[in-house]
Amino acid sequence: ETGQNFAQGIGPSGKANPAQIRIAFSDNNPWEAVDTELGITSKSTFDTNRSHNVTTKTKIAGLMASQKPSASLNLKPVFAKLFSRKVKISFESSSRDATGKYLKKPAAHNFDTLYSHFYSKNAAGAVIENNNRLQKDTQTFSETQPNGNVSYFAKIYYKMPIGFVRIGEGDSLKIPAGYANNTPGYHNKGSNTINPYKFFLGVTDSSGNALPDSELNLALHVRDILPPNPFGVMTELKDNTVSYFPIMLKAARNAGVPVSKYEQYSFKNLTNTTFNENFNDQSVTWTPDSTVDGYINGQVNYYQSLKSMGDKIVAPFKDAAYTKQIDNATGNGTSFLPPRFLEDNVEAIFQVGVSDNAGVATATLTYRYFDSLGKELSRSITSGWSSSAESSGKVASYTDKETAIFRGAEAQFPMAIPIHIYATDNARDWDYYPGGTLTDPANPWSTWKWSAPVLGSDKNKSRTYKTSVPVYGSNLLIRTIDKTIRNQ
Repeated sequence: ETGQNFAQGIGPSGKANPAQIRIAFSDNNPWEAVDTELGITSKSTFDTNRSHNVTTKTKIAGLMASQKPSASLNLKPVFAKLFSRKVKISFESSSRDATGKYLKKPAAHNFDTLYSHFYSKNAAGAVIENNNRLQKDTQTFSETQPNGNVSYFAKIYYKMPIGFVRIGEGDSLKIPAGYANNTPGYHNKGSNTINPYKFFLGVTDSSGNALPDSELNLALHVRDILPPNPFGVMTELKDNTVSYFPIMLKAARNAGVPVSKYEQYSFKNLTNTTFNENFNDQSVTWTPDSTVDGYINGQVNYYQSLKSMGDKIVAPFKDAAYTKQIDNATGNGTSFLPPRFLEDNVEAIFQVGVSDNAGVATATLTYRYFDSLGKELSRSITSGWSSSAESSGKVASYTDKETAIFRGAEAQFPMAIPIHIYATDNARDWDYYPGGTLTDPANPWSTWKWSAPVLGSDKNKSRTYKTSVPVYGSNLLIRTIDKTIRNQ
């Protein structure tokens, strides 16, 4: 699951993550499964024999081509666990490119050492096995057939505990948040294929016969469990003051940044929020608390805004806590807890945005107002798509501008206008493969081919954010300065 640790027991019913990954390879040389038989341990002898064999194979091929006898030419032994034997497992991860799109790639590990079982010499010169994250488990060198005959061949099993599948950044178990089965391009409808994280196996036996890295019958399917992140923008046209909400106001003030850069502390800044692997907020509602700082869901040093005063217009409001939040301003009012207050009959432009960690999301902002007859009504605006990434990698959203004017009777001021933003994404339940087979079942060296996937049903994640805009009344007073009438 996006942003969560790779752990045992997570996954669709009957296909959850196991406690460990087990792999095996078979070899027609039974000595591969005998620990006391290391073969050649002298590097000079190994190099000499291998060089001899290369030359001799060339001579044999030439003699056979000319139909001459070659029985006088013999190969030398090259069985050497120390110099040849290696079993390696590798897997994919993902990261975001410069455009904001998540791309799969090999995980940032040295798989040749950290995820390989191989042999080496220790400081004392003794040959030892290297059991790092891929560990040798059990082995056999013979097998009794149903007819009673004994067949001699090596079968060696390896294991890797699930806690060693460090797929995240910095050798972390955390699954990257930006790639899941709802990511654009993950499912190819034309070919009905999906693109989960793949695992690969490479094997070289003690005689130097190699199986290059080949896809295993193992895949990591990821579903998105993080709700989208909505935000609002309000521009007051009396002095063109812009409010981004919610915002990390305290952090912005502590950093001493100018008000013109406050948007960097809002959800409009994807780098610090949706694109940050450490951002992991699964709450389905964002509700500012009643403290003077208006922390979302009471999380101190988190995002902030004015609290919600309810689902209806409060006219007038007489809430002391709400008033203290409005007064939470510095710099002669240039730095304020958003949304900033408005005056009646002054135009304000609303915009709504949303970003999603992995998939596609939209958001709808709804505000309420009194019409000319004093009836309370509502208006909504919904986001559309815009992205700096490729068309298949949409990650951020915007909306066209919506202009609003708030009016009311004198006795209704100050009033609190409810703002609701509802965001939803395209998350789905688990995808999985019901099975698969080798492309050539008679050839164990052939590639693995998955069957058609079972696609997860819609399991959209949503988030609702509530705040309110204070609106104050204004009066125009006309006074007569001079009542005297003079003839000029």
